[in-house]
Amino acid sequence: DAFKLFTIVNDRGKQLRRMDVLKAKNISPDIVKSDAVRTSLAQKWEEWEKNLGEETFESVLYLLRFILLEEKPYNDLLFEYEEKIFNKGKLEKGQKFIDTVFEYCSLFNDIFEDFTYFDNQPNKIRITSLLFIMRNEFKSYEWKACLMQYIKIYKEDNIEKFLSLLELKYLEGWITGLNKDTRTSIFGKIINSINKSSNSKEVIESESLKVDFTKIKKTLEDDLYGKTFTKYLLLRLELLATEHDVEKKIEAKSIEHVLPQIIEEGSDWKNWFSEEEKDNWVNKLANLVLLSKSKNSSAKNLDFSDKKKKYLEKRVSDYPRSVQVLKYTEWTPKVLLERQDELNKIAFNDIFK
Repeated sequence: DAFKLFTIVNDRGKQLRRMDVLKAKNISPDIVKSDAVRTSLAQKWEEWEKNLGEETFESVLYLLRFILLEEKPYNDLLFEYEEKIFNKGKLEKGQKFIDTVFEYCSLFNDIFEDFTYFDNQPNKIRITSLLFIMRNEFKSYEWKACLMQYIKIYKEDNIEKFLSLLELKYLEGWITGLNKDTRTSIFGKIINSINKSSNSKEVIESESLKVDFTKIKKTLEDDLYGKTFTKYLLLRLELLATEHDVEKKIEAKSIEHVLPQIIEEGSDWKNWFSEEEKDNWVNKLANLVLLSKSKNSSAKNLDFSDKKKKYLEKRVSDYPRSVQVLKYTEWTPKVLLERQDELNKIAFNDIFK
């Protein structure tokens, strides 16, 4: 059986993964007495690992750890499960633990892999489209734990409002440059609120989900090219410009400057922009578009009319807001000022609200 296999492999000196050890400790004969139950649990564990993939399956174990402890890891995963979870009575060892893992695997799969959890929601397309870019662009895992635990306890009650606030809390830390430990602590407080509240309204109104927009607003008015969050912001603006009657999962290869970083003598750019104006606008939100194909360095410094026809047309067609660039005959400081004002209004009316 699975436990015998574990001991044999271990005796042979093969390096075992943490999740293998965790499984073996929880289906050992002294914990799960029935051979049939042990075999069944081991098979289901292997099925979930295969379905999700080794890396994703292990990430669910870390998510569950965070949900139970509400804090960043201070030690090895095995130590924390043994000493902080099992020994502290937060979760019973053995079949109860294994079944809980399966429950969260199913939830993770439905929310973040298959995107089927919200199939019965009237705003299913809007929710899953947002989740898709959050999953792809939000690199830390804690926000996923918060969403999973919220759904486990409160189902779909006020789910759109909670998801919006969760996105804002992530963006607040990302945009304002909070360090990893501080961001983890913030999501730990959100998990605590989810676990302790008596209803979804309490969670949504809790201090853990309050956002300070002051620094965010100032940052968005600065140069954004090269910032780690800029691609997400551009994707989010594209999502707002998309019709929500057809599901569309938006991705992007890269970000392009419309006004190039280097402008050549004799070009239209030289006639439209002074050096000071170029420096002011080149890295602003208004001058950036998403590309669905790889960059072509030989085309990026073309005059605006040629750049549209030979370069941008083929690379921005998937993005409704970026496509708007193609309608302009000139790309001047006046155009950029109007576009910057428009994008800032959209961002603060529809994302940072």
